[in-house]
Amino acid sequence: MKESEKEVDWVSLLPCCIWLHIITFLTTKEAVQICTLSKRWRNLWKYIPTFKASRLDFQRAEFFNNFLSEALLHRDASTALRYVNVQRNEFIPYRILYKLFKYASSHDVEHLTIDSKSCGNDLQHMLLSSSMFSCHSLKYLNLALHRTSGRAIFPCTLDLPQLVECHLKDIAFTSCMDNGYADPFSTCEKLRTLTIDGCTLFNAEVLYVRNDELVNLSLRFDILIIRPCHVLICAPKLSSFTYISRLTRQNCTRELFEHDLHFLKEVCLEVWSCEALTPVIAMTFKCWLKRFTNVTSMTLSLAALKVLSTIPGFPDIEHVPFSNLKLLTLKHDPYIPVPYAVLSYLLQGSTNVKIATLEEVPSYYQVYGLPFF
Repeated sequence: MKESEKEVDWVSLLPCCIWLHIITFLTTKEAVQICTLSKRWRNLWKYIPTFKASRLDFQRAEFFNNFLSEALLHRDASTALRYVNVQRNEFIPYRILYKLFKYASSHDVEHLTIDSKSCGNDLQHMLLSSSMFSCHSLKYLNLALHRTSGRAIFPCTLDLPQLVECHLKDIAFTSCMDNGYADPFSTCEKLRTLTIDGCTLFNAEVLYVRNDELVNLSLRFDILIIRPCHVLICAPKLSSFTYISRLTRQNCTRELFEHDLHFLKEVCLEVWSCEALTPVIAMTFKCWLKRFTNVTSMTLSLAALKVLSTIPGFPDIEHVPFSNLKLLTLKHDPYIPVPYAVLSYLLQGSTNVKIATLEEVPSYYQVYGLPFF
């Protein structure tokens, strides 16, 4: 066989910079395993700017905890850790969570995702240290601590000046102010997108979402929470707003917004009630709609339309004009017929409005497995 016809191991000839780029797409466990195949690559994983752990990587919590500790201990300390994504089916002990946050914060992390199915069965109330949320490089935060019932308490204030996008699930907000307002986001000067899902209050009366740069806001509260927390919003640049929650006397007899919504273009309201709708609740909901008269796109659940029909004297009540509305999307509900009288009321004076019907399962059936036919 000629020399030129011999098989060449092109993989082994790849420069280390190419290999480093390739293993960056793997989970950290897979990257370490591949690097053990060659003495030449043995230490290459230590320079990866990411840390990833999937739900399938470790069958037992102690293996994951030990691996994370060893990986952070032995990686190259001068290499930035830009991207962290940890997903676990089992709980992550607080000491491990704290270690990961602190290490990432001190190594210029920009993207941080922690998705844990639990945070410890013996957890009573755990205040997440404010030092964990002091990072001047972080731009994206996704923190989901499932099945903790709001026992993981978010710090009063955040030192995240570069944060642009934030998603929080099953977190409790607390107040450090005498007025009982939990106001954690006002110091995030670049925050544009905020999602709050299934969160509660701890030693606070109001969740105060205050931010001058916020553009997209999504609020979802569990159907099983008897008293969804009271939310007050101060976001003058808000362009898109989603609200998914039960309507109760506690959360639907107060204003949602401190100001007019001149920039709001899209709104989605998926509301339902597990108790008798009172005129006070219905009238307050109508006042909410008055804030949305500038929108061009609106999505409503049929349960939301039904609320308006319970206002005393309906349909002979004050009209809420939607002069800019171009698209009205209705989310189908198998238990509620389409209230055409409410549709006629909403669309008075509106021209060229396209009405679309979504057969998509409403969120309050989707998430909690309620029967849908």
